[in-house]
Amino acid sequence: MADTMEASQIEVAKAMLASAQSALTDPLSTRAEIEYAGIRLVECLTEVVRVAESRGQRLTKVDSDASEETPPPEE
Repeated sequence: MADTMEASQIEVAKAMLASAQSALTDPLSTRAEIEYAGIRLVECLTEVVRVAESRGQRLTKVDSDASEETPPPEE
């Protein structure tokens, strides 16, 4: 379930990135559109960072578990 939620958050961030790029490169974009894009980018980036940190913690746990199960090599 967490993987599905994370994938969804990343897809939303990708869509927002495309939308923000469009707003920022369009000379006719209003100040409100640019502000909205900035606010949403911060929200999406916050979520993506949380996903990355969560995955990093899970990877660290998996690495830690693996090292506890694997005896050190004999010399």
